Amino acid sequence: MAELEAERSVKKESQSENPEEKQRRCKAGKSVAAFLTALLMQPSGYKPFIIIIMLFVFQQFSGLYIVMLYSVTFLQDVGSSMNEFQVGI
Repeated sequence: MAELEAERSVKKESQSENPEEKQRRCKAGKSVAAFLTALLMQPSGYKPFIIIIMLFVFQQFSGLYIVMLYSVTFLQDVGSSMNEFQVGI
């Protein structure tokens, strides 16, 4: 019941908001997006991004995730004397 009243009050506040406030929020969102875009267009922004993407692609196609996923199960099945969870890390 209280949740329904809270939703109604939020809807009422958003409907009563003046158009200038909505426009300001829209501009603020665009300025953040423009800032992030400008940041990624610089070499110090896109080079690390490309390196990380290449690392993820390499890990995906090399099968490393499968090894990490099943390492605990494998060590439990073979009866290892070491802690499986620590070895899996």
